[in-house]
Amino acid sequence: VTPPPHWVPHDVVEQVVKRAGLPPEMSLLDADVTKQIAIAFERYPWIKGNVRVRTSIPARVEVDVEYREPVAMVSVSKGPKSGLFPIDIDADGLPGADFPPSEVVKYPVIENVTAGPLGKAGTDWGDARIVGAARLAVLLKPNWKEFGLKSVRVPSDQESKGAVDELNY
Repeated sequence: VTPPPHWVPHDVVEQVVKRAGLPPEMSLLDADVTKQIAIAFERYPWIKGNVRVRTSIPARVEVDVEYREPVAMVSVSKGPKSGLFPIDIDADGLPGADFPPSEVVKYPVIENVTAGPLGKAGTDWGDARIVGAARLAVLLKPNWKEFGLKSVRVPSDQESKGAVDELNY
């Protein structure tokens, strides 16, 4: 498997196998083995998609993946889903349990969010304002500390009635 970057858990293969319910051993003679492995990796929240699986003899499986990179933490202030939620540049949720408190503080915070993510980790947040804030955080990353920035504040629901590219953050 493509070696994971430092922010991804080191036991990626074990987690993918466990989450997907794959057997510990699979036959390379099975016509669907590459498809089953690809689907298992695509469903893992740290994988961005575009999974390529190759098999070869003697029994070898190679999996090329692209990992998601955390860019910000979304602070949800109200409701049952309140707390900090890690996201990538596309506002796809990442597994919060994989972030110890010492890592959480290293990321920009996206504020003024009152509703939690629509789905589970690995899926889109469901709010275009969050996508815009994530992309802004990435653009500002090289100068974040230099400018003394603390957070990206998304416009409220009432302020975001226009086109997403016209919003003020």
